[in-house]
Amino acid sequence: MITAPGKGIHVAAGAFLAVTLALGGGTGRAQAQPAGESGFYGLPHASGRTFEGVGTSCVGCHFKAQERDSIPGVGGATDDGWALLNEVRTWGRVDKHYQAYAVLLMDRSKQMARIMGVVDPDTGESLIHRDQRCLACHSSLPLDQLNADERGLIPEELTADPRVDLGVSCEGCHGAAGDGGPGQDGWVTLHYNKRQWRFMPAEEKWLKYGYYDVRSPVSQARLCAACHVGNARTGRVVTHEMYAAGHPPLPGLETEIFVDQQPQHWRDFAAKKPEIQKEFLEQTGQDWKPEHLHHTRKLLVAALVNLSESLKLSADLADSSTKLPVARSEWPELAQFACFACHHELKTPAWRQERGYWLVPGRPVPHEWPLPLARLAAGLDPQAQREFAAGLADLRGPLNEQPFGTPRALPAAFRKVAAWADSRAEDLATRPITRDVGDRLLAEIARMATTETLDYDSSRQLVWAFSVVYRELNPTPYYTAVGFNPGTSIDASEIGWFPHRDSLDPVEQRLARLDDLLLLDLRKGRIQTQTLRGEDRRLLEADLKLVLDPIQDYEPSRFKQRFSEVVRALDERRTAAN
Repeated sequence: MITAPGKGIHVAAGAFLAVTLALGGGTGRAQAQPAGESGFYGLPHASGRTFEGVGTSCVGCHFKAQERDSIPGVGGATDDGWALLNEVRTWGRVDKHYQAYAVLLMDRSKQMARIMGVVDPDTGESLIHRDQRCLACHSSLPLDQLNADERGLIPEELTADPRVDLGVSCEGCHGAAGDGGPGQDGWVTLHYNKRQWRFMPAEEKWLKYGYYDVRSPVSQARLCAACHVGNARTGRVVTHEMYAAGHPPLPGLETEIFVDQQPQHWRDFAAKKPEIQKEFLEQTGQDWKPEHLHHTRKLLVAALVNLSESLKLSADLADSSTKLPVARSEWPELAQFACFACHHELKTPAWRQERGYWLVPGRPVPHEWPLPLARLAAGLDPQAQREFAAGLADLRGPLNEQPFGTPRALPAAFRKVAAWADSRAEDLATRPITRDVGDRLLAEIARMATTETLDYDSSRQLVWAFSVVYRELNPTPYYTAVGFNPGTSIDASEIGWFPHRDSLDPVEQRLARLDDLLLLDLRKGRIQTQTLRGEDRRLLEADLKLVLDPIQDYEPSRFKQRFSEVVRALDERRTAAN
């Protein structure tokens, strides 16, 4: 057990198997979100808000050339140091969200269409680019505005709409920017006005204008998880059928690393000018200290949100009374269980047998990857730690009753733990994480990685988390050395898992070399070109060999040994510093 003085914060070893777009590091105050019929912010555009589209509004101010300080012809759109104003350029050049729709036209997607039967009955041509199940995550327009027919296919003419074929664009994360019905003004015009918009409470922006709270670590994590984990009530579900047809496995979500490799296209609050920070904090009354570990806090908050969203997704799919906007598959939906607990090479001795079983041997288990970091976050408080352990114990009953759990009991058990995780995330989002707590978190991550027998995805979570905490505790050696300023680069060579390896300190060198065991660089893949609207778009497509080979070859004992080298380098660094 590790204890941080003064706060009664504990991180304990457990026995279970284990973006803020404007504010950046953020003030951290989570905003309560109103309940909605979708279960995900209530989705204000579902009641008629208009999507403006990147080319209609955003590009005017957010596409500036990097060397310029203002946008000619757009009046007062000047760079005062708050936003970078080149966000659209970064998104269009290197952000994979821009490519989300175009990949539906690639050969792998066409093969999936043939296997799943999503084809034109007369020609056999793929229609998967019109399938609302895919477009729920691969475009920004919500399903209720896609006008799908009884087969779940949207009109062909809608696929040429930039709001669809530009993939996941600005409003996919910020919310529909245009006006809705009576009393539903859009935020697109108002957000130009610094005095009216910048200091407006996030909840007011949401309730009045439908603007998602991208400053709160909780809501930011939930936005990312909606697609990268899944959200049944908005139709964002990757099914076992899709995986069997060729959809790449969704990597376990660690929001800070995903943001870093997105790449980040906004200026962190810590990087804003001191006078801008001072004005914002005075106007909003929020508390923000530069010495606190804001990214580490976001990591911990997101870990709890990821656990919650994963459990809620399974609960909604198991609960036949939950209304879904897409066709429901019969429970069990196999994609909600740990894929490689079943899909693995048969070996003896086997590390899974040596580790032991949480459920009856042979019972499929839910995904394990959300657990280690959620356990780390829960361990910051002794009571939360006990509640987390008790909640997981309560899941064993319905999961053990029969394979894949009993649908009559599983949803309530999952939702109970999810509600706890949401509550804990809201509380943690308001707590400062000091450097001494960061040091103890780093030590606990190291202990988990070197002593516990974890599956592939859980091990990757710990490596990513260690790098986030270490980078925030020791920001100079890597980022300053390479001159990387998030949001300013549009060079793909600047993005990935430690791309500049000649400038790393000994700890980072060992972290970087772990990518020969685990796929840590989410930017690895095949460069492809797809023509849309007469223009060639450059895409980064997942390479299944790069994704699957490390999973097949993974051995926990080797991972522990290699992570021990990271720990030794950290110990040597601390010894030298003292």
